[in-house]
Amino acid sequence: MKNIVQKSKLVHSTIVDWLLIKGPELFITIYGK
Repeated sequence: MKNIVQKSKLVHSTIVDWLLIKGPELFITIYGK
């Protein structure tokens, strides 16, 4: 069970990191024209 929790936390932090990196890029791509 602990492994599942650790994995879900890892996935969550990966998604958050991805959003922090890609979010601004997407925003600029969509609205920066």
